[in-house]
Amino acid sequence: MPAPDQIRQYQDFELSIVAARETHTYLVTARSTAGQASGESVIDPADDAWRAALDAIAREDTDEAFFLDLGARLFDALFPGDVEDAYRAATGYAHGEGKGLRLRLRLTQAPEIAALPWEYAHDRQRDIFFAV
Repeated sequence: MPAPDQIRQYQDFELSIVAARETHTYLVTARSTAGQASGESVIDPADDAWRAALDAIAREDTDEAFFLDLGARLFDALFPGDVEDAYRAATGYAHGEGKGLRLRLRLTQAPEIAALPWEYAHDRQRDIFFAV
């Protein structure tokens, strides 16, 4: 077991996704020590592209290019407009404090999109998947 001073500490980046009045439109709100932001994202989990991706994962018919493409789509859905700017600022702030950034995704008011594989979201700029 690592010594207490060797345990990585994290700052939270909370993303709350709530269904808007328009069909398949969601309000994404971010909160962190670096501030708050919000934006709108259009996500239709019944869309052919999302269904095909979920089917490919279930069949284990995937490769690196598949996950990079899917990850980019998931990232864009999570971080519309100013929300991505807030994420970048929070990442820099956390790293400046010698900490990691922990994403907390709240989907309780949007259960229809909870089954999407959010853990595969891929930050192209930092070239990392969130599940890593």
